[in-house]
Amino acid sequence: QIMTMRSSWGGLDFSYLAAIGGKNMNQQSHFDKGSFTLDLGGVRWFTDLGADNYNVSGGYWGEDGYTLYRTKTEGHNCLVINPDKTSPGQTPGGYAPLTYKASKDKGAIAVYDLKDVYQGQVNSYNRGFYFGEDRNTLVVRDELELTNANSNIYWFLHTANSKIEISADGKSATVEKNGKKLKVEVLCNASEWKLEARDADYL
Repeated sequence: QIMTMRSSWGGLDFSYLAAIGGKNMNQQSHFDKGSFTLDLGGVRWFTDLGADNYNVSGGYWGEDGYTLYRTKTEGHNCLVINPDKTSPGQTPGGYAPLTYKASKDKGAIAVYDLKDVYQGQVNSYNRGFYFGEDRNTLVVRDELELTNANSNIYWFLHTANSKIEISADGKSATVEKNGKKLKVEVLCNASEWKLEARDADYL
């Protein structure tokens, strides 16, 4: 259940998007279903932290594997609902299928059903990716119905070696890297929310 989109197969300024679904296996898994990486103009804007050493402090084995930042949902480009330091953030054993995909000359689209990996937190959840304008812009659309309307939701994005500037109203940001800039805009129907730039760490 892995999806990739690209603007070309070569060159230095190509655009590339990859996302992951499938099954959350066990404590050695990364609980990252719905996460993605994004390259635009040859720059890796949003990244995945990747694998780690099995001897990392805390370890992958037993319940400790559910508490490592790198493996938890918090450590990926995902929604985190009601975070808890003792749980991985998504459901162990949950499955996220790729339910729709289409590719045309000017863009591509894909949708994951994430309901099963957020068991007890949502009644429904679809995450869609639209790679548009000749695959030079990305829209990530989350449509979900919460089990508990008073839930706390965090929308994580990881970027490396970048300068982040948040707008005065907290609703958009500019990310600068390798002499290039990317604008991030958010539309949300929650009553209270804002963007923050912070270190990659537990909530």
